[in-house]
Amino acid sequence: MLASLAADRERVAEIETQLRELERSIRFLEHEKAFLEARLDAYTYPVLALPAEIISEVFNHFLPVYPQRSATTGLLSPLILSQICRQWRVIAISTPALWRAVMVDLRTGRENRVDTELHLLKTSLSRSGSCPLSIALESAPTVKLEPFLEAISAHRARWEYLKLDTCFTYLTSIKGPLPTLRSLTLALFNPQVVEQNERISSVFLTASRLRKVALLNYGVMYRTILPWAQLTVLIVEVMPHDECVTVLNLAPNLVHCMLKIFVGAQQSGFGQTIAQLVHLNTLVLQSVLAGSAVADILDTLTLPALRKLQLSAEFLGTNSIATLSALISRSACTIQRMHIVRRSALHQHSARQYELCKQAWPTVALSWGPQLGRGQFWDDDAFDF
Repeated sequence: MLASLAADRERVAEIETQLRELERSIRFLEHEKAFLEARLDAYTYPVLALPAEIISEVFNHFLPVYPQRSATTGLLSPLILSQICRQWRVIAISTPALWRAVMVDLRTGRENRVDTELHLLKTSLSRSGSCPLSIALESAPTVKLEPFLEAISAHRARWEYLKLDTCFTYLTSIKGPLPTLRSLTLALFNPQVVEQNERISSVFLTASRLRKVALLNYGVMYRTILPWAQLTVLIVEVMPHDECVTVLNLAPNLVHCMLKIFVGAQQSGFGQTIAQLVHLNTLVLQSVLAGSAVADILDTLTLPALRKLQLSAEFLGTNSIATLSALISRSACTIQRMHIVRRSALHQHSARQYELCKQAWPTVALSWGPQLGRGQFWDDDAFDF
C-alpha cells in the first residue's frame, strides 16, 4: 500500500513537471504568434500600395467595355468590387465611371427582385456622378416600371445609350430634352396596336444627337416618335414586308441598315415606290421565314453608295442575276463585298444563287454560308448598341 502511494506521488510530480514545460511552450508559442501577427499587420500588399487612381483604372478594365452594361449584381458588376475590402470599397464608390453602365433585368422569373433592383439602380445612378449613361431596362409585361423610369428620367440629360424593353405606354412618363442620347433600342410590347385616345410620346424627337436606332419589334407608331431623318444606323426586326420602303424613305441619311422582314397574309407588293438612300454603305436583309416572297424589295431600292450587301437567298428571287444587275445599274454603285445567307430549307437554291453571282461578278468578294456579324462582315461598331 505504501509503495503504491509513493508511486502515485511520483507520477503527480512528473505530471506537474510536464505541465510546467507545456506552459513554457505555450507562452513561447503565444509570443511567437504575437510577433508574427504584428509583422503581418505591418505588411502592405503590393496591390494595396498602388495609388488609388491606378486601382481605379484597373477596376474600369475589369468591367465590360462601355457602353456594354453590367448587371446590378454578380461577378462582373461594380458592386462586387466594393465588397473586397474597405480600401477598395472607398475607391469603387468614388469612381463614377464604374457605375455609368447598368442593366436592370426584370424579365419573367425575376419579378421578386423589383425592390432590390430599384435600390441598386438608384445607387448606381447616384454614384455615376456626371458621366454619360448607358442604361438597359428589360422587363416582363407584369412588372410596373414607373419607379424605374422615374429614377432614370431624373438623369435623362446624361443618357447616351438607352434600351427599353417595356410597354409603349410607359414612354409618356419620359419628359424633357435628351441632349446626349446617341443610341436607342426599343422593344415595346404591342407597338402595332395604338388606341385612338392613346397619347403617343414624342420625347425622342428632342434627341438631336440620336443616330443609331434598333427596333426589336416594329409597329407603325414608331413613325411618329423617332427623328428618322437624322439616323445613320437602323436595325429593325420583325418588320412587315409592306412597311419596308415607307420606313426607308423616312430615313434618307442611313449609312448602315439591317432589316428582318416577314410577309403577312394580307400584305402586297410595293408598287412603283422607290427608296433612294444616297449614303447607305452596308445593307443586311434577313427573312423571318424561309421562302417568303420578298424578292421585290431589291427592286424598290436605289443605293449609289452601297459597298456591302448581305442577304438571304430568297431576296434574289428566281433570277438572281437580273435582280442584282438591276439594283447595281439603277444605283450606279460598286459592291465590294456580298454574302448570301444559306438557309437549310433553301440549301440548293442558295447554292445556285451563289454560283450564278460568282460567275457574273468575279471581282466582288463573294461568300456563302451562315449569317455573318461583326468582325466577319463589318469591321466597325456600326451595329453595336
